[in-house]
Amino acid sequence: MAFADLKNDFVFRRIFATHPDILRSLLNDLLERSGDRAIDTIEYLPGEQLPLVIGAKLATFTQEELDAYQKVTDEIQQVRELAEAKLAEGEARGRAEGEARGRSEGKRVGLLAVLAARGIAVTEEARARVEACVDESALDRWMAAATSARSLEDVFTPPANST
Repeated sequence: MAFADLKNDFVFRRIFATHPDILRSLLNDLLERSGDRAIDTIEYLPGEQLPLVIGAKLATFTQEELDAYQKVTDEIQQVRELAEAKLAEGEARGRAEGEARGRSEGKRVGLLAVLAARGIAVTEEARARVEACVDESALDRWMAAATSARSLEDVFTPPANST
């Protein structure tokens, strides 16, 4: 078994621990290994189990370097959290907009169905007006009027006593 001398072991693990196939491919390409000599498995040993390899150097960092690394990882985490929050916010807004569109569409279809069921002929102009309407309160008013209307005009003309 061959061991790599990883100067920045923790960074290396952080990058490649979740992508062993990429690491395996990289090592085989760099070491020009193929066939029976190709690396096919990779095992990360805990620090206390690392073999003693003559000439191998352990990674050492100053406190300033460790602090800088921690600051960068903290900032990356903050960016991830912000991105996740913005994504959730966008998904919620998209859901709410989709639900509102769905309600309006249902009301438009329902209004046209009530008019058809009541035998009230719908002109192209009136159909276009209904299909273009996104105001749910107007659709609600028209639906209420359609349940007792005798003509198309009764649906779109507000009652005389309304203000």
